Amino acid sequence: MPKSELERFEREHRLQILSAEAEDTHLISSISQLDYAPSALQQQTAYLQGLKTNLWECKTKLAELEKRTKKERKEHESIQSSTARRLAYKLVGKREKFESKQKKKCGMTHGSPSRPVMARYRRMK
Repeated sequence: MPKSELERFEREHRLQILSAEAEDTHLISSISQLDYAPSALQQQTAYLQGLKTNLWECKTKLAELEKRTKKERKEHESIQSSTARRLAYKLVGKREKFESKQKKKCGMTHGSPSRPVMARYRRMK
């Protein structure tokens, strides 16, 4: 290629080269600003996994507590209805009949609930 053609080619493309250089500098600057991204992603992923684990543990504990509460509520309602029935029998004058039914039903002595049932009842108050 002759010298004049080479000079003309350089002049024509010099502006393109200079604008590409500025764009390249901008892109390199943008890439360097994102150097933290992989480690930040890893950190956020670990944090999210910890939250998911914590959520699972809370849901499990909640299910256990709901089950326990349901059982204790059933026991409490049984005691409460038993007390109401005892009072009704007492008012009608058939307390002995009620106590004998209770003894047969759940093996109670002296017409009162067993100690473990009463202990659970006291804890509920």
